[in-house]
Amino acid sequence: MKQILLLLVFTCLASIGFAQQVASPCNDSLYLVLKKVPLESMSERQYTYFIQKDKECASFQSVVLQENTKNDRTEITKSYVNTYITIVVISGILALIIPFIILQ
Repeated sequence: MKQILLLLVFTCLASIGFAQQVASPCNDSLYLVLKKVPLESMSERQYTYFIQKDKECASFQSVVLQENTKNDRTEITKSYVNTYITIVVISGILALIIPFIILQ
């Protein structure tokens, strides 16, 4: 019974993780084919589909770029915090050691 419950919980968590991944409209197979076709050769329906997917792709790329920039800033901030913590720790150690060196 515990194994079944554990399996069910794991499956639910895995499906939530997969659901958060969004398919890129830039990788749509028909859109990729239409990108190679000259605009003059497209039918009205193909052109409408192409323009729709082109806008969706541009919007998606903008969101991805914003997300990547946010992630980069987070990593830089973490780096600065780690550097600050290292400096504080070293300063604290030196503050404890230096008086003993001076008194000798």
